[in-house]
Amino acid sequence: MYQKTHTLPIGKLLQTAGLISESQLEQALLLQSEYTSMKLGEILALQEIIETQTVTFFVDKWEEIKQEGQQFPIGYYLTKASLLNEQQVQTILSEQKENKLKFGDLAVQKGWLKRNTVNFFLDAFSVRPPKFMSLIDLEQYDKEHLNLERKYADSSLILSRVLAWTGGNAVLTKSICRVFTDAKFNVPTGMEVTAVDKLIEGSLIRNWQNSQLGTYIRSIKENLLNNSKSQPLLLLKEYQSILLSGNKQNETTAEQQELLNLGLIVCDGEQLRVTNIIYQQIFNQDWLIESIDRLESQIQPETTTSTIVVNPNNANSSLTIESLELDTSINNDSLVKTTVDNKLEPVLSEAPLSQDSKQKKAGDIEVNISKDRTANEQNVLSPLTKFISLFTLAGFVLMIPFVVAINNYYNSLRQEQQKSFNPQSIANDLEQFCSEINLIDPPSSLNIIYRLERNKKEILSDEFNNPQQFPDNCETALDRLRILAAPQLGRESRVVEAIKNLCKISAESESIVEAGIWLEHWYNSDSWGKETKSYLKFVDDCPASKLVS
Repeated sequence: MYQKTHTLPIGKLLQTAGLISESQLEQALLLQSEYTSMKLGEILALQEIIETQTVTFFVDKWEEIKQEGQQFPIGYYLTKASLLNEQQVQTILSEQKENKLKFGDLAVQKGWLKRNTVNFFLDAFSVRPPKFMSLIDLEQYDKEHLNLERKYADSSLILSRVLAWTGGNAVLTKSICRVFTDAKFNVPTGMEVTAVDKLIEGSLIRNWQNSQLGTYIRSIKENLLNNSKSQPLLLLKEYQSILLSGNKQNETTAEQQELLNLGLIVCDGEQLRVTNIIYQQIFNQDWLIESIDRLESQIQPETTTSTIVVNPNNANSSLTIESLELDTSINNDSLVKTTVDNKLEPVLSEAPLSQDSKQKKAGDIEVNISKDRTANEQNVLSPLTKFISLFTLAGFVLMIPFVVAINNYYNSLRQEQQKSFNPQSIANDLEQFCSEINLIDPPSSLNIIYRLERNKKEILSDEFNNPQQFPDNCETALDRLRILAAPQLGRESRVVEAIKNLCKISAESESIVEAGIWLEHWYNSDSWGKETKSYLKFVDDCPASKLVS
């Protein structure tokens, strides 16, 4: 039932984790000596000392988890070990937002876990970046655990294609490969690359928030937005900077180190870059803008409420402003709300007051002044004070039309911007953008490629019903960027991704010859020849492949 995959005996491991006592372990070992055919974990489960799922977790998963380091929040592992259920985890997470206590501390406070159990998990997780796999590592893992060659004609093409997407992240790579191991569907010969692409694009990139395969991605998102070691807003902005630049100098800041620990970025020499295409497409610029705006709105200073109450001696001239609200949208990103609701009543006396009178008057100045105060209790404002109060009041009143005018102005601007957003305007902006691209040494050719391809899809989509074509200079720039990206992808062992880009270059393009040169280089190489030949053999349309001899 259980396979022993760790160096520490399962009984001692469970005792160290605080899940069984020394006497319980001794009694179970005594029973095992009588019933030799039974595993120790089975005996503990039969005695209802521990859950069967908990034993299975420590036998089958614990050593692998320790080697990988912590990739998920601690609640994930405690749930997998059946030490907490989903409802308990959600309860702790909800309370964490209010009292800011650590997850394990709350679990111990509620009596759901022992302190030494929490410490056991925390001590086992070393804070380090996730492990990465090379093609050789993945092939070895396949032989030991997956055996994809038994199901697929060209399993090596599946492995290399998965690596091209994941950048070698061990958790993601293994999770995707296991899908092909457990899959009941068939992959026809020559369709391996397409099958990997469809799985990742469909089940992971487009459905990462709901799919089982997206569990790891969701954990990264939670660690980004609720990080306890760095400010989430600073983390997102640092990641955004690296994403947009393509490569950024490693300055060993706290935010960069945390992004490395989360596995979102990797260090290549002295440069930092986003780990893989999956992260680039999920945690993209649109997602970042939305998340940053949400975080910034949460830390906006709280609005203040003030009410100005002016009580002159003459009751007929009494003037009160209560809860005067000015809602103004100063820019497209934030709503500034100013509320005046703070009661103020200057109380001045023209005659000297005795000590008792002073104490009485001090007690009468409160935030909420009762309306039935008698006339002789009200104080007479000096002319100067009356003037200042009325002048302040007039200023607030005069501000109303001014603020409303500003609000209307920016609302009209937003409406005009929305009206002007159409494929034609996108095409015009793109044409200008493409004319300014540095096609000799662009800062990040891959990011620009992704952006142009997305814009091209938007312009040519049926929903706009617009015949406007993708700008010619953008098509030329896109092809040139694909050529420039080829050696970069080759250095990163992402040759299949490079080939896919080169195959998009049309036969009429000025870059077609260079595309053919790169394809021939990999076609005849010892390292990537097999993958290149397999891809080109089954790809539907690749004009550059016709130039390969």
